[in-house]
Amino acid sequence: MRAFLCLAVLATLCLACAAKKHDKHHSPPVWPAQYKVSFNLTVPYIDTYQKGRFTYVYDVWQDVKEIRQKVVRNGVETVLSIGSEDKRYNIYPHRDRWGCWSSSLDGGGAGPTLQGAEVDSMPLKGAAQSTLRALGQEQGAKLVHGERERLIKALTFVLPDLAESRWAYRGKARLAGAEADLYVWAMHEESMAMEYRMYVDPATSAPLQLHQLGTNLLTGGHKDEYVLDYYDYAPGAVADADFDLPTDSHCDTPDFAVAPNGGDLAARWAAHLPSQHWGEPAYDAFAHRHGRRHAHAEEYAARAAEFSANRAFVARWNADPNRTHDVALNRFADWSRAEYEAVVLPRAAAGAAPRTLFSQAPGVARHVPTTPAHMVPASLSWVGTPADSPVKDQAACGSCWTFSTVAPFEAALFRETGVQTLLSEQNLLDCNWMETNHGCFGGQQVAAMDWIFANGGLAAQADYPYVGVNDWCKKDVPKKAFTGKAVLVEGGEEALKEALYTQGPLTVSVDASADSFRFYSGGVYRNEDCKTKAADLDHAVILSGYGTTEEGVDYWLIKNMWSTYWGEQGYMKIPRHPNDCGIAAEPVYVDLKVEG
Repeated sequence: MRAFLCLAVLATLCLACAAKKHDKHHSPPVWPAQYKVSFNLTVPYIDTYQKGRFTYVYDVWQDVKEIRQKVVRNGVETVLSIGSEDKRYNIYPHRDRWGCWSSSLDGGGAGPTLQGAEVDSMPLKGAAQSTLRALGQEQGAKLVHGERERLIKALTFVLPDLAESRWAYRGKARLAGAEADLYVWAMHEESMAMEYRMYVDPATSAPLQLHQLGTNLLTGGHKDEYVLDYYDYAPGAVADADFDLPTDSHCDTPDFAVAPNGGDLAARWAAHLPSQHWGEPAYDAFAHRHGRRHAHAEEYAARAAEFSANRAFVARWNADPNRTHDVALNRFADWSRAEYEAVVLPRAAAGAAPRTLFSQAPGVARHVPTTPAHMVPASLSWVGTPADSPVKDQAACGSCWTFSTVAPFEAALFRETGVQTLLSEQNLLDCNWMETNHGCFGGQQVAAMDWIFANGGLAAQADYPYVGVNDWCKKDVPKKAFTGKAVLVEGGEEALKEALYTQGPLTVSVDASADSFRFYSGGVYRNEDCKTKAADLDHAVILSGYGTTEEGVDYWLIKNMWSTYWGEQGYMKIPRHPNDCGIAAEPVYVDLKVEG
């Protein structure tokens, strides 16, 4: 055994020496100031519950010389950055027309909300485009060196700087049957490991693939994996016309309701790229595991401080011997309090439409119990049955409102047909644009349910798959046709148990404002300060069951929309009494009749 250990150590030292030798005699590629490149980004987790490869398709025009950049996602969403104007334009499908708004280049940050957004009236056609270009050239000539550097840093770089010390050259590797130069950035911090592997063509220095893989070293489970495959790399000058605003974009009628609270499209796609800022090992491991990217060094420092404070909160909480549930750092660990509330408290976001309650909405029926109380089981779980759809992932899109709306329709279809039918969140995302609902920028369930019934049904996920971007409303896709109504359950805990037993999973609302909620990782969640009135609740989830622990604690079992990496594989237990955090305040299921 001792000899084996010695050989293992010797082999490790030899590999280290070989790596150093590679580094000494190899120069990494330096990307030019101007180039065009395309890449496909795949998210393997979504493939586990949606047929077909989930892929984002990106086309990028990069021009550091003139401080400008254009990124197009799936051929529809466009982020256009013009340094001479200090502007970043967000252009996206708004049902059947273009929508747009703008912010300063570094005003959007990388968090879930937009800081300092402004909406402009932007001329588009003919002479207006020439005027835009001429204005940019005039203003660009006035840039001082410091201002120029600030604007350049505000661009999001799609190809990592392999000359940085964090990247290690690992020699030749095989990729798709061909030889490639391999560069690796590996991070290990406590229970987390993250590794980036960048493959480059050794003959042309063209980028080939960026592979990101994160693992939980304690459990060995839930790998976070993203793969970027590059193609059509063309170094050299890019045309001025490539940076024109799209024609017929209707940007002269900007989306005032969306811009203040919608979040920057650039932050959504940049989340899958290596960041331009690093230095705190613990935070770096977290940031790259959860896709956080930073607009500048100041934001990195601020988020690292938020992470440190929340890390201390988790340690204090889990050290309490009287706790009823555990917490853990998750994707929210470097969000500010304001950012977290903007996601789970849409009414608090500037410019957001007031929340509509089901109890105040016209056409919502009231539940009438059909099963005597003594026949309702003491415990119930729909988890893993065809009535309870898989825990889903919204990807880089603020679409949780569509998932929480679709779930009770899926349960109702199973109740009526005996067959599980997964419905299309993307159908809602693309077509249900109105006063309160704005695609990836957020929405409300009441209006979404109204639209589904007015539409006479909803497309199946298989026919209208989720793509996680604002896209055009596809009206020629077949739909699962049905009629019906939303039904509100009133009467408290016993009435809700009966409705859950007879109707299947329901949509409910909850007070999710506390740190102990956002960092929940297991056990029975208990918060004596939880709000319970329907008007005060801030987050929509799915009620999937109820039961009693071995210690005699009665609980509700809810399903969240934050993937299986949150809570207990995406689920949470909340006490049924004395404080259920609002679960029984406004539960809703769907009563429908299948057509045809």
